[in-house]
Amino acid sequence: MYERGVCKMLRSLFLSSIILASSIGLVQADSVGLVINGSVYTNDDVSIEIDALARLSGNLDAVHHNEFRNQAINMLVVQYLIEDFANLNNIALTDEEASNSWSMYTNSLDSTQEEYAKELNEKGLSLEWVKKHISRQALAQKVGMLALGHKIKVTPDDVSNFKTQILEANTEHLIEAWILAPDHELANIQSIKEIKAKWANTGIQPEVGELVQLGWSKNENLPVIFAEAIKNVQPGNLVGPVRSKHGYHLLNYQESKQPEIPDDKMIEMMLMNQKYMQHFNGWVEDLKNKSSIIQKV
Repeated sequence: MYERGVCKMLRSLFLSSIILASSIGLVQADSVGLVINGSVYTNDDVSIEIDALARLSGNLDAVHHNEFRNQAINMLVVQYLIEDFANLNNIALTDEEASNSWSMYTNSLDSTQEEYAKELNEKGLSLEWVKKHISRQALAQKVGMLALGHKIKVTPDDVSNFKTQILEANTEHLIEAWILAPDHELANIQSIKEIKAKWANTGIQPEVGELVQLGWSKNENLPVIFAEAIKNVQPGNLVGPVRSKHGYHLLNYQESKQPEIPDDKMIEMMLMNQKYMQHFNGWVEDLKNKSSIIQKV
């Protein structure tokens, strides 16, 4: 049993050495950083990319941190895998697509291209490398959409649910919270209902208890029982009674401010991108499992 296991291990190592030898060709084995499906990337290739990514992030010292290096190497593996997939399937960016991706990137900057080129120069980066980096990202997106586009669908219900989530998370409420201590003689449900009816009919605040101004608050900043109490209630209403360990509460729900909601087309694009990333990550993992990856860095 033991000898058979050793033989199996030696055979596996032998096969790996054949793959490595046939992949690197004239490249010295000790200079190989990555081999992706037969394509060789030297230690210098990998180091140059890691250095450039650190400079782009504005933190050159990151190249000395294992966490950053590991993340950068993983990103490079994915990048090289996608480029290999694109070559095998004759997928490439058109000149127009490359130009559009660069225009979208530069339009997102707070500086002109001349100012940005100067900023990159100060970081020790060339404009050409950044353009190549952006084109690689655009190619990855094109490859992903061609491979996964048929799986990514956004329904009208998806858009509607997303709007609801935005409203629930970002609507602000103006509330006065009245509280009556649990040991007060009027701390019973019938008395609280009577106090609420009198307040609603006269507009005069209760003489007993305490009134607290909560100010403008989102649901996440309200006590959970308050957020639940005003759910589906229009402003201009008294809400309650609400019972807590602190006593009985009435909520004078005065006003609400809703956030600006993107139009349906924008929401659809946001959801498409979200679903794309979910499927893309799984697709990349599947691509890794089906690929030959030798990593020496």
